[in-house]
Amino acid sequence: MSFLGNPDHAHALQDLIAAHHNGGYIIHVDNAYVNDENYTRTVAHIGDDPADHDMVFWEKDIPSDSIVVATQPTYRDDFPTTYVGNPDQTESAVAACMSIKDIKEGRRWLIRQATNTHNSLQQRADYARTIISTDTILKLRTPKKITALAQPVGQ
Repeated sequence: MSFLGNPDHAHALQDLIAAHHNGGYIIHVDNAYVNDENYTRTVAHIGDDPADHDMVFWEKDIPSDSIVVATQPTYRDDFPTTYVGNPDQTESAVAACMSIKDIKEGRRWLIRQATNTHNSLQQRADYARTIISTDTILKLRTPKKITALAQPVGQ
C-alpha cells in the first residue's frame, strides 16, 4: 500500500462513481465463496440495506471485499438468492467492480490532487466531489478541507 495512492486506481474509481451516477446499483461484496467460470456466488449488501444477501453475479468474477456497480436491477428466486444479470445474457450486468483496498488507494491519490495547489480550482473541486461520493459509498467521514473544496466559489 502506497502512502501517495495510485493514479490508476483513482481513474478506475472515477469510472465506478460515474457508473453509479448513471443509475447503477451499489453492492458491497463481503465474501465471494464460489467462483465458477459462469458466475460468482457471494455474500453481499445492496445499497444501504444492512441485511446479508446470498448473491449470484452472472458472467463476472467478483473478488471478496469489493464494491460492485450493477447496471440491471437485481431479482430474487424462491430461495433467498439474489441474482445480478442472468445466465443467458452475452455481457455482464456489472458496470464496475473494485476491491475496497484499491478504492482506498485511489481515494488517497485523489486527496493529494485535491489539495495540490498546482491543479486548477476546477480540477481540485472535481477531485473533491469524487472523494465525497467515494466516502458516501464507503461510509467514511470526509475531511473538512475536501468538503470546502467541493463548494462552488463564493459560498
